[in-house]
Amino acid sequence: MLRIRMIFMPEILIELIARLVGFALIVLSPSKAYGAEIKLRAILTNIRLGSGFRDLGRGVVLARPQNISIARGVSFRSNVIIMPGGGTFTIGEGSHISHHSTMAAGGNISIGEDCAISSGVVVYSITNAKPEEGKLLSEMPPIKAPVKIGNHVHIGANATLLPGVVVGDYAVIGAGAVVTKDVPAKTTVAGVPARVLDA
Repeated sequence: MLRIRMIFMPEILIELIARLVGFALIVLSPSKAYGAEIKLRAILTNIRLGSGFRDLGRGVVLARPQNISIARGVSFRSNVIIMPGGGTFTIGEGSHISHHSTMAAGGNISIGEDCAISSGVVVYSITNAKPEEGKLLSEMPPIKAPVKIGNHVHIGANATLLPGVVVGDYAVIGAGAVVTKDVPAKTTVAGVPARVLDA
């Protein structure tokens, strides 16, 4: 059924309809145009994929949508990129990913409910192997480790999470942090590498 919906409602058709409606609304009601466009794009994408988007901005890339699970009330702002590769990506109810964030989910990424992920955040569950003399990186298998983000987590702008990290419920990750280790629940971390500021 998913494959049939994807064939008869390709992404390019959804984008064309959403932009035309947005353009028409700019003429009729400029203050409502963008909001209406992102809601219409979400509705059409939900029909296509059976997902639960509330808002869906321009330029969002959902590679391998069959490996992506979107719960009800999720918002993606413009230019969010989800790349499951051979892994899976799941996001819980009411969570939000802001502009220009990238999820490299080749080793699986799961995001809980009611999470706020700010602009420019990058989450890697896959990365290159460590260089070794006499071997080409392109010929070495990548390192994969799942990333799990709990419920009610806030991740600040331009933070980076590396493979294998687990973030506990109600944690806060500061802007620009590089998270290399697990983040306990109800703690705030910041810095490069990220360290606990309070508990």
